[in-house]
Amino acid sequence: MADFMEISIIDVAIKCGIKLVDCGKAEVTISCPFCDDKKKHMCLNTAKNVFYCHRCGESGNAISLYAKLTGADNKVAYRELTDGGIVRTTTVTHKQITNVERVPLPLSGRHSVYTGLLQSLDLSAKHRNNLLNRGLDADVIESNLYRTVPGIAAANRIATELATRFPLAGVPGFYTKDGIWMMSLYKGFFIPVRSADGLIQGLQIRLDDEKKRKYRWFSSSHYKENGTPAHSWIHITDSGGNAVFITEGALKADVAAHLTGDCFIGLSGANCINGLVPLLSGMGITKVYEALDMDKHTNKNVATATDKLHRRLAEVGINCIPCEWDSHCKGIDDFLLNSTD
Repeated sequence: MADFMEISIIDVAIKCGIKLVDCGKAEVTISCPFCDDKKKHMCLNTAKNVFYCHRCGESGNAISLYAKLTGADNKVAYRELTDGGIVRTTTVTHKQITNVERVPLPLSGRHSVYTGLLQSLDLSAKHRNNLLNRGLDADVIESNLYRTVPGIAAANRIATELATRFPLAGVPGFYTKDGIWMMSLYKGFFIPVRSADGLIQGLQIRLDDEKKRKYRWFSSSHYKENGTPAHSWIHITDSGGNAVFITEGALKADVAAHLTGDCFIGLSGANCINGLVPLLSGMGITKVYEALDMDKHTNKNVATATDKLHRRLAEVGINCIPCEWDSHCKGIDDFLLNSTD
């Protein structure tokens, strides 16, 4: 087996100014530098030299971590890291290479699996009332396919049935244990995150327990057998209208689109703008309205992310117009709902 030049993710993190504790562990947890994370949701795997944030879904290897934090492409990042001596040579087996980062199934395949999953589930009265109270009506709730995450017994039965109809390898949220397909489970309800043509890219979960966080991706990390991490996919509503707004969160975008009739783009976090420019360009968009949460005026991390969004769009000639509203309403969905009362 040949030797490969492998970059130490711990050394990269230190080089980028990330504060680390317990560096000797196989998995080191840190606050994610890509999202407004204060609870150490990012994991650095020192054996495989990969990272994954359980909050925003950012993932990759040591080189892509450096590239994303510095704005360089991967080739430049590799050259800068190797020139700087942050390299270790090790024997890497074929199994280790293929298990580093599993690529998600193409969009059409994920859409088929997720549609089949959601059609097998119901929406509890508790979660239906939650959605109604946000300003959605019964028809929109049904057409958007919001569904309650099942319990263990039902989830195992559904996963087994889906595996007879679809390939589940490469679909975030599914994994195998002793060769049997299973699902990652949390108490809450599923929110489909759709592409510009309405296909389901991934699923977010609105958690019942909000103490630590409100949303989580339906994801199965590459540390699980046949598991696949979710990416920070960008949600686009199917509403037409005369304007395109950018906000935070798929559910917030769905509510705002329903209340206004306009098209809303929902980022999974203010920092999660990877892929936004190609998306807007593909849609032929030259002007957008930035409708991120109002804590952009009080939260330094959100303010920095908002400035980054404006700069990135300006660089490619997209006019980005900021929206303001009563700061007592954090999100645009709250503001619009209160305005209709």
